[in-house]
Amino acid sequence: MADTPAAPQDDQARRDRLVEAALELAADRGWADLPLAEIAARAEVPLEVALGLYPCRGRLLDDFMRWVDHRVLTSGSPIDFSEGPRDRLFDILMRRFDVLQTHREGVRAIAHDVAGDPAICLTSSRRVARSMVAMLEAAGISTSGLRGLARLKGASLVYAWAAKAWMKDDSEDMAKTMAALDKALDRAEMFAGSFEKTCRRLRRRDEAWTRAPADEPPAAPSEAPTAPA
Repeated sequence: MADTPAAPQDDQARRDRLVEAALELAADRGWADLPLAEIAARAEVPLEVALGLYPCRGRLLDDFMRWVDHRVLTSGSPIDFSEGPRDRLFDILMRRFDVLQTHREGVRAIAHDVAGDPAICLTSSRRVARSMVAMLEAAGISTSGLRGLARLKGASLVYAWAAKAWMKDDSEDMAKTMAALDKALDRAEMFAGSFEKTCRRLRRRDEAWTRAPADEPPAAPSEAPTAPA
């Protein structure tokens, strides 16, 4: 007689227990040599079921990242869209660190152990990119098109910079994390401003070349810097 498939809510409960157990065990003994069998035993989930849900431990990390995203998007007061995009993104990313703080030691242990594994680092960067899409959109910042791609890269760098500070921040109010995030956003704003100016100059130059007669080169843009005497 065939086994009765588990209900979706049963599978989700098992996933939650497995992720929780993985973070607890990682905090206790590290991630590098932590077998799925031990995670399953801590979670009180049969190993064959755990292997069906998570053929590799990387899938556990995927689910944890999705859980963090969900908590950030569903917790706290609604985003105040009267504020500027920088302040909205600051708020969203600090909410993310608030959520991570509940599993601080486990996250730190996993981050430490995967740092030397190129394959895991590659998949980790993809996870972060997916999460940053959610964070930017939640902050009311579009991720579509080339500008959206640039914003995504910038947000990922900002988050990585602040995360390094968070790893070392033992204060209860995460003051060092907030300071690092604030500084990283300042730098990102400066870069974005320079990037926008460069794009506008290139567009004006292209438009000038398009309008100019074929035998007459266009005049230099009025904002172009003059040559030194």
